[in-house]
Amino acid sequence: MEPTLIKNNKDIKNQKKVIIALVFIFICLFIGTSYSLLTSFDETEEVITFKAGDLNLEVKTSTDTTVTLKDELPKLEEEVTDPIILNMKNTGSLEICEYRLKLVADESSSSNLATSFIRYSVSSDEGLSYSESKLLSETENLIYTGFDLKPNATIKLYLKVWIDESAIDNQDVLSKDFYGNIDAELLQKCETEKPKVVAVTAIKNTLGQEGGIIGVKEDNTMTKSKEDEVREYRYSGKNVNNYVYFNCKDNQPQNDSNCEKWRIIGVFKDADGTEKLKIVRKEKLNVTQIPENYSFDNVTYKIASSYSVYWNYDTSKSQNQGSNDWSKAGLQYWLNSKGTGDAGYLNTLSNDAQNMIADATYYLGNISVSSSGPTDKSTKELYQEERGNEQCSSTSACEAGKIWPDNQATWKGKIGLMYPSDFGFSIDSQYWDTVLKWSFGLDDFYANTWMGLGLQWFISPTNSGTMLISYLAPNGIAYEYTNYNNDVYPTLYLNSDVKLISGQGTDSDPYQLEIKKN
Repeated sequence: MEPTLIKNNKDIKNQKKVIIALVFIFICLFIGTSYSLLTSFDETEEVITFKAGDLNLEVKTSTDTTVTLKDELPKLEEEVTDPIILNMKNTGSLEICEYRLKLVADESSSSNLATSFIRYSVSSDEGLSYSESKLLSETENLIYTGFDLKPNATIKLYLKVWIDESAIDNQDVLSKDFYGNIDAELLQKCETEKPKVVAVTAIKNTLGQEGGIIGVKEDNTMTKSKEDEVREYRYSGKNVNNYVYFNCKDNQPQNDSNCEKWRIIGVFKDADGTEKLKIVRKEKLNVTQIPENYSFDNVTYKIASSYSVYWNYDTSKSQNQGSNDWSKAGLQYWLNSKGTGDAGYLNTLSNDAQNMIADATYYLGNISVSSSGPTDKSTKELYQEERGNEQCSSTSACEAGKIWPDNQATWKGKIGLMYPSDFGFSIDSQYWDTVLKWSFGLDDFYANTWMGLGLQWFISPTNSGTMLISYLAPNGIAYEYTNYNNDVYPTLYLNSDVKLISGQGTDSDPYQLEIKKN
């Protein structure tokens, strides 16, 4: 019989032995004073809720029997199929820096099984993955330590409890049961160093959760299952929690005053096999921060006008001579600070931000556009075209998914731009098969994407000519001359060792990153 809940008041009165009697013990303030704050108890059909001062704790299970290990046999973790769900919600105004949960044996039970035979495991990601199982005696009954429980925030934990298989040959042990309480210790000031998790792992663990990330399989279809083979992980849909602080002032706290907000496009496997976070600046670059001209390798490029940014404007060439190869673009040189004279964008970033940016491979395959401008392809089709690597033989015509004769198939560097498919995959997955142009519902696209960006340059050339580049236009994914101007949203990949130290990914509580200083 798996651990479950008491369902009614009669059961509560009659049941003398219960494994989980949820009691809040104390809250520690900065001055170290402890309070016993248990104020009320509510019970519904399948949920028991305890309210303690500024915090609620609910326990919920899916079956009807009591929460108990009475008459249980030793077992393996994979045999525990019905975890106890703990919902912790901060309903007050106090911000909890650290909270610790302990599963403490009920001292009133004379036949309690020793904690050296009680094993547990906890999941904080909707049961997708569990912590390494441990015996209660190994951790002195501490089963979970969490951080940053802000007002109105909710934390859901999945708890498995079972009798360890080491008790299988011990008759004295098998004659006993286990009953205990969950004690919660709440601290406004952290006493334990907050864990630093590799950001890639932390973001992938939100797969399938509300406000989280979804997986894209090799066939370009969506999955929310960790059991599927996933090609990449993307934030897709209108309401996603993908905000992240980036380019913060060196050695300053991460907040809205000291940092820019960027947004995480997803987790992608680079050409070298490593997984990296790809992020895009939330706000377009302000043209007042961009020089009108920028020089590199004895060539002067026009970078900005009074209201927008040029993709590749070699001032010595006419309009139909501009190259749509990102590896040779004036905007690329300026973003990556490769020129002389005016400082490029990369050099304006904080030292911490520069240390986070990875060298990554960007693909430069042509995408399809129609004679009237907008593409007649879906997100899935554009994704394949962007990654084409076959060279065309003619400069007068080149198919989508191939490379113009004088262009590179890939570029390796730090700062680039988004692909058209990055915009397409950001739209709810129901539209991934839809042609990305106005007549097929661009209004619907904007209503179902977290991106919602206006006119902007993409990195991908088009199959319409060597001087034409893709951009997000009012009528869909279209093309424009490289020496016309649109908005620019810098896009980059983070080093795989970048750590996530806190935050929920929301606009009000963005993810905070940490990286080892050089």
